[in-house]
Amino acid sequence: MVNDGSTDESLTIIKNYKNNSKYDVTVLNNEKNMGVSYSRNEALKKVYGEFLTFLDADDVMLKNHINVLVDLLKKYDNVRIAVSGGSKHLKFNFDNFKKVNLYDRNDGFCELIGGNAIQGFLWNKIFYVEDIKKYNIKFDDEIYMGEDLLFVCQLYSKLNSGLVYSPHITYYYRPNQNSALRKSQTIDVIKGKSKNWLKTYNIIIKDAKNSTNEFSNYAFKLLSIQYYVQINELIYRLCKENHDQDALKFKSYLFIFLRNYFFILLFSKFFSVKEKIRYTLFTLYSLIYVFRGKL
Repeated sequence: MVNDGSTDESLTIIKNYKNNSKYDVTVLNNEKNMGVSYSRNEALKKVYGEFLTFLDADDVMLKNHINVLVDLLKKYDNVRIAVSGGSKHLKFNFDNFKKVNLYDRNDGFCELIGGNAIQGFLWNKIFYVEDIKKYNIKFDDEIYMGEDLLFVCQLYSKLNSGLVYSPHITYYYRPNQNSALRKSQTIDVIKGKSKNWLKTYNIIIKDAKNSTNEFSNYAFKLLSIQYYVQINELIYRLCKENHDQDALKFKSYLFIFLRNYFFILLFSKFFSVKEKIRYTLFTLYSLIYVFRGKL
């Protein structure tokens, strides 16, 4: 457990948990707030055992979460990452009645970078510790948007295996809507977040191209979709804040997306209907600004 420089009683609570737990709990304490990537990297230095998973501070891991993930890894050959279902809501969920899905290496990668249930989250996955240590996978301290996705994809690109996914809900995540990063909409924050996401996808594309076992052209098209959608969202948010000249710099990217990737997005099985609608709305809003003469 990592206490990232908290100023409340978090460290005391963590130490009490350690002292009363039947498990061997290691507590790490940052003297000041160092961020999630630094904290996770410090934790990775102390990791031992066979399996690794992550639990975010505000979330709830059900009692069977780890058992489900470990059983999946042990049941299926040529699988090095297992994924379970997650939900924002503590209520009845139809995902609990869906079957387990086994993906080959390429389709597994498409699921990680796509917009369905699996995606690049850390909290719904379990990994082999030996894989992370063998390939020296770490979190990028300079990435604060998409650091989970980058970590997972960098590891997956090294593995010659697929992944297995059980949709059954075993984890409840609670997004912090009051975080400074979510609430702030200053131009510097908008540009910073977009720049971070674009850097993340550029690194993933580079690593995927350098992978010993190549991914399909379709997988790279999905990566391009994610890249250009981030730019479309940036155009929309810049125009919304009346920074038209800044948005103008990205106008050509909007039309590249429409010409080459929009219909691939609409007909792709690797994006949920919800994500397709969200991505389409950002694109349409950007187009509206163009035709109104704002760009």
